[in-house]
Amino acid sequence: MNHDADHWIAPLLPLRALGFTLAFTEDTPARSWLEPALTAFLRSLLGSPADFDRLMSLRVDQVPEGETWVEGATLTATLIALPGGEALLACAVDRLRALPGSAPRLDQPLPVRDNLRCLELFDGFTRAFVEHATDLQPWDDAALQHEVRILARQTSLQLCFTSPVRLLKAKALRGDAKGEARYCSEAAHLTPALLFARLHDTVADILRRHGHAPPPRLDLGPVPGQVLEARWIDHGYRDGAGRDQPMGGLLASLELQPDRLAPELLTLLALGRHLGLGQRRSFGWGRYRLEDEWGIEQPVGSDRPVGPAEPVAPADPVGAQTGDDIDWFGLDETPGSAEEIDWFGDMEAENLPVALGQAAAEGTQLLLAGEPARVGLDGGRLRVQRGEAELLSAPLETLAGVTLLGPHQVSTQLLGALLDRGIPLALATGQGRLRGVLWNGVPGDAGPGLWMRQAACFEDDARALEAARAVVDARLRQQREVLRNRMSPERCDDLLPRLDRLIAKTAAASDRASLNGLEGQAARLYFGALAELLPPELGFTGRNRRPPRDPFNVLLSLGYTVLHAHVDTVVRLNGLYPWRGFYHQPHGLHPALASDLMEPFRHLVERVALNVVARGRIRVSDFAQQGDACRIEAGARRRYLADLSERLLTPVRARGDSEARSLHDHLHRQARSLIAWIREEAPAFEPFRTR
Repeated sequence: MNHDADHWIAPLLPLRALGFTLAFTEDTPARSWLEPALTAFLRSLLGSPADFDRLMSLRVDQVPEGETWVEGATLTATLIALPGGEALLACAVDRLRALPGSAPRLDQPLPVRDNLRCLELFDGFTRAFVEHATDLQPWDDAALQHEVRILARQTSLQLCFTSPVRLLKAKALRGDAKGEARYCSEAAHLTPALLFARLHDTVADILRRHGHAPPPRLDLGPVPGQVLEARWIDHGYRDGAGRDQPMGGLLASLELQPDRLAPELLTLLALGRHLGLGQRRSFGWGRYRLEDEWGIEQPVGSDRPVGPAEPVAPADPVGAQTGDDIDWFGLDETPGSAEEIDWFGDMEAENLPVALGQAAAEGTQLLLAGEPARVGLDGGRLRVQRGEAELLSAPLETLAGVTLLGPHQVSTQLLGALLDRGIPLALATGQGRLRGVLWNGVPGDAGPGLWMRQAACFEDDARALEAARAVVDARLRQQREVLRNRMSPERCDDLLPRLDRLIAKTAAASDRASLNGLEGQAARLYFGALAELLPPELGFTGRNRRPPRDPFNVLLSLGYTVLHAHVDTVVRLNGLYPWRGFYHQPHGLHPALASDLMEPFRHLVERVALNVVARGRIRVSDFAQQGDACRIEAGARRRYLADLSERLLTPVRARGDSEARSLHDHLHRQARSLIAWIREEAPAFEPFRTR
């Protein structure tokens, strides 16, 4: 990107985005194109500020299906703020959280009013849950340039409008037309060059409204690409004076060739993805997705770049990423690295194996799911094939661990290479039951001495109980936080004091059996409360497994397996003995220590499982009963694992931290705390906690 572009972009950044999920409190007649009504509702909710349209814009991400939005149905949207909109976002956090009480009382039966309650607030860029507007991460120039670099690698993308767009026709076609006749209404009116000209006009208009000079007009020339389809959508509304206001627009899709576009055009394309395009964009019009040939949204992964990887301290054998965010498979600019498989970031494409990654200094945690595939070795690279198609090729040196969900074929050459490099391979069923882990058993850099000290420490009942109390305390506190964010105030008044009493008792537990009893009481209370949040047709009454007997338990078991693989890899990378835990007792070859150390993180899985159900991403029709076992359908499993991976890649701020860190940063820090405590270099083991 040239310096002129940097200059005119600067006043638009950073953006901040507040995502929210709302649930209807009563049956409500459905309405097509909710964007204008929801925008008017939000403006009214915030007190009708004069600068709302100048500073804010809306994107509707998901609306309920059907002719009636039934009680409990959810909608998800994102409010995006330009610089200067921070106070409005802070107000939005408070007012949305206080729904339905904060909604203005209206006589008219509008589709969105005081018939909504807030289920969750999250960062629209990172997907991290937020308590305050100050938790929202800025989407800055570094994030913009990161998106531009990813787009520049794409040879073909489809731009698909998800809401109508109002684009002025080219001047030669527009002539003296008035009103709606001025706007593109069919494919013949639209070209890729006109699209970019209107993106430029949108940015110029935003800059003028903010008192800045517009960017110089671009000499576009021919722009490669074509219009695939376009149709006009009639829409309108009645203003406060009772006048009909037209708001029709074009729904269209275009094929673009980003690798042949100038950086300035890619910059406009990336900005438009978040700001919208054309007239009425502040009402949610002119929103689009960029999709690759598989229908998978690009850019994939984090909207912010990966920070430089540095060791945490010179003595640490494992590096850790210091940037706030991580990007699937390290989508940066290392030639020949895992950037070649960035489309694996979304698992909704039918019949594709999928890989979830953790790009950090210690390497990628690779998870392969989907239809059976062949996994082999090809010149120092892990290669995944199905039929004649190559689906993935990743250098072995970039891998920290591999997990296979389902009956994939693995070559002995690859097994040998993984053993030589000490890369653990976890094998699980397609439904998520862990079968075992293949690993060379060689101690890490700390050597066998750490294993011996670990075994001696955990043989000491008093010391093992001390560590067990710490992880159970952390687990119960995270359960409390989930309930505090999800349940009604009345239910919280009942549930939270009961959990508080169990938390207090963990500190006085005299042995592991009594501690396990307290954890069991908390689990029954917690999962019983979660059952109240789920549709009755899911049949969830509490935790069950081996096999899971209802859809929600399937989601939990599958998610816990993925989380266990992440934790187990970090255990081995830090040189700990995987099979000797301090709380869960070893059985067979089960790596018990990972089960101990994942306790403070289990709530991440539970939140994702709740969200996919609440948003309608997963439905009861996605499951089938086979005897006592409940099975998840392949497409639903892909959707769920995609959402789970996104959540596990979302930075989280731990108690006492000033900034959010990645999951693997927290896992490594927790492992190092355990090691320091084992060696008696620290007075206590400190598990991960957010509060």
